Amino acid sequence: MNRERAKELWPVIKAYADGEAVQYKIEESERWDTVPRHISIDMEFANENEYRIKPEPREWNAILIRNELHPAHSPYAGEIIKVREVLDESD
Repeated sequence: MNRERAKELWPVIKAYADGEAVQYKIEESERWDTVPRHISIDMEFANENEYRIKPEPREWNAILIRNELHPAHSPYAGEIIKVREVLDESD
């Protein structure tokens, strides 16, 4: 690992050392997998994989709108609902 690679990975390595979940991109795929906690840093981070700190699910409020095409939904128009993103293990 050269200095530039070390600088690039520093936030990820620190997060891993602090016990946060770290992920690597599966080659030739858009999927991410979690680095096992028992892997030592020198074994895992020495390769050229792409790494990230596992993102937290996001939450937001949504307002239901009236839809003339689906009048059955009209009674709920204006209602605010809370939406929470669900990430599978590899996201």
